[in-house]
Amino acid sequence: MSDIKKVSIQLNTTIDNGDDKETYELLTTGKLQNIGDTLYLRYDEVQQDLEKVHTILKWAPKEAFIMRSGIVKMRQKFVKELMTVGSYESPYGTMQMLTTTQKMDHSWDEGLKEGKMVLHYHLNMNGNDVGQYTMEICYKEENSK
Repeated sequence: MSDIKKVSIQLNTTIDNGDDKETYELLTTGKLQNIGDTLYLRYDEVQQDLEKVHTILKWAPKEAFIMRSGIVKMRQKFVKELMTVGSYESPYGTMQMLTTTQKMDHSWDEGLKEGKMVLHYHLNMNGNDVGQYTMEICYKEENSK
């Protein structure tokens, strides 16, 4: 098991539903840990109602997994070129998520102590086509000095 490192995180999500394209950005800090060949990135998001949602991104060589807990609960799995089933639960109910991942890349620059994860996927929620998503997560170790 490796040390837990504090990181700064920039998360950019672009949603293209064919008619419209939206981009969201989140800047936050979190914790990074490598266990074997699996990377864990943990961070909190503050929702519009100021409620915190705890997020864990688990990145393994052949799959990624996002788990969110708090006012919103979500479990979403990514496996390149496969459709996976997940769930999204809010105070308004639970929805099934079908995720078809086209691209899954991770890079790490040891010299700069920074990494980048890219997920490109199609999302369907409760039988409705939501669109094409591109998620880029850039993270950088913070100086512990």
